[in-house]
Amino acid sequence: KKKKPKKKTRSNQTRATSTLQTADENKNEEVDTTSNADSFDIDKKVWSDLHVSDDIIRSLLEQNFSEPTPIQRLTLPIAIRDHQDIIGAAETGSGKTLAFAIPILTHMSTLLENNEMSYGQFTSLILTPTRELAVQIKSHIQIACRYTKFKTAVIVGGMSTQKQERLLAQKPEIVVATPGRFWELLQENNEHTMDMSKLRFLAIDETDRMIEKGHFEELEKILKLINSDDSNQSRQKFIFSATLMLQSSDDKQKKKTKKKNDNQDKLATLISAVGMNAKPKIIDLTKKFGTVETLTEARVNCPLEEKDIYLYYFLSLYPGRTLLFTNSIDCIKRLQSILTLLKRNPLPLHAQMEQKQRLNNLERFSSSENGLLIATDVAARGLDIPNIKHIIHYQVPRSTELYIHRSGRTARADRQGLSIMFICPEEVFLYRKIIKTLNRDEDLQAFPIDITYLANLKQRVRLASEISRLHHQVAKVTHEASWYHKAAKELDIELDDNIE
Repeated sequence: KKKKPKKKTRSNQTRATSTLQTADENKNEEVDTTSNADSFDIDKKVWSDLHVSDDIIRSLLEQNFSEPTPIQRLTLPIAIRDHQDIIGAAETGSGKTLAFAIPILTHMSTLLENNEMSYGQFTSLILTPTRELAVQIKSHIQIACRYTKFKTAVIVGGMSTQKQERLLAQKPEIVVATPGRFWELLQENNEHTMDMSKLRFLAIDETDRMIEKGHFEELEKILKLINSDDSNQSRQKFIFSATLMLQSSDDKQKKKTKKKNDNQDKLATLISAVGMNAKPKIIDLTKKFGTVETLTEARVNCPLEEKDIYLYYFLSLYPGRTLLFTNSIDCIKRLQSILTLLKRNPLPLHAQMEQKQRLNNLERFSSSENGLLIATDVAARGLDIPNIKHIIHYQVPRSTELYIHRSGRTARADRQGLSIMFICPEEVFLYRKIIKTLNRDEDLQAFPIDITYLANLKQRVRLASEISRLHHQVAKVTHEASWYHKAAKELDIELDDNIE
């Protein structure tokens, strides 16, 4: 958890009100009179008491990670001192990555000192569901191992074979990969990764996502191959997730109950396939309500056709880095067109984009204090984008898990954040299910709206929407005409005069 200036204590109600009204959070700061040297020694002792090595502590403190988060406090001594397998569940943004990365790096340093491993030996495998999360995990590992010589490689889909070969030719000790691409790598008999007899550490992040369709089968194959050689009985395993232990209370229909049970069966199968010790340590920090305490949650009820107006209203009055979620790529494209016309400079993020463009947009968003990213749920899992102030659910998420993961992009590391849900009448039933699953006794608070100011924006938004619609029509006609001309040329025929 990064160190912040001390502030005067405020009630939860005051914090919520200040978030909604975008009050200046930098006021009333107290002066910290502790000397830098004393502060450094105190922070160092906090980490050393958890059995973290000096080199890693030095790296963490230089990056202002002054004290561990709760999941790290509970995990590190058990994983480092006791060398136990870990099954961990904690809120998104709680520091799960370092909770397994620090023990892995600490043990690797010890193995190296004891001549039980050597540089260039494939020692650690970290599996994660998305390319973006793999990149984030590598970034965290590099922070922690700055004063070691360990190398980390990311192996994900969309990477050229040549680049992948160059990375693996460097013989990285740590490989962070998506299951699909790593399984392909194993099929290709890559020299560096084929021999897993010396694999000492295995971590699986975002486990709930892993058991969804498309990931589970490949993951099972990888685990079966890893465990086919039972000579390495000392391998340490980590399973982490944000919603690992989440139980839903709205699965009354048989179909939904069956899906829930199927996922629980898959989770049990996965834990068994990983080869956990007889008594792995289970650390569950997921709260009853599923979201962090520093998060202010609100709602806007409005007709479907007026969502764009309320969205522009919010973006006009509430500056700050904003992540907007939709349920479809078509919706992203429409909003991107309208908001571009309204000079809001939106950046899209979805699965149909090239990986290079996705990473470029993430970088641009992260570097802009008032950046606006419009994303599908491809961005909701594990991305560590700093200092996101607002989360907008333009469309109500289809599940409680998605709501938790989306909202978890803000209010990270004890910072204040706002999550606001736009609800049209057709989506009320989805909203009700989320509230029920989260065991909420009351609705989310209504977000305050200045009706007079809202009315002044209507004409501007409707004009932008109409221009966007006309642009789309023209583009569609142009595309169709181009297709006809291309087809006619290939068939060597003449087009009708009506086709321009």
